[in-house]
Amino acid sequence: ITKYLTHNSFQFDHAFGDDATTEDIYVQTTLPLVDHVVSTHGRATVFCYGQTGSGKTFTMNGIQQILAYDLYAQIKGYETTVAFFELYGGFIQDLLNDRQRCKLLEDGKGEVNITGLIEVPAQSPEEFLQVVNQGNR
Repeated sequence: ITKYLTHNSFQFDHAFGDDATTEDIYVQTTLPLVDHVVSTHGRATVFCYGQTGSGKTFTMNGIQQILAYDLYAQIKGYETTVAFFELYGGFIQDLLNDRQRCKLLEDGKGEVNITGLIEVPAQSPEEFLQVVNQGNR
């Protein structure tokens, strides 16, 4: 994993100015992931990166609010779980399990897995947001 991160370049899909709304950012970055998750029964990650005080937490909170209702409108009848972690200072911390450290491992197929990460059931947008609020504490 370290070899990959230190020896590859990355391309940004979007950059947003200070006039962009949370809804603008959601539509460009997250809504396509909702469609992907629903159509493939897959997973997606929304990753926010930026300088301290630049509005990451505010924007992510707004994205989570919109996402919850968009996602659950499309997945009626599916069992849904939520995992919530933070990558900080080179460590992965489970935000739903007292910030316990988890391990990032790569399997034989090259898939990245986070071991020790708790997944919490959430069967409605309201339950999803309750779990997210728990992780944000």
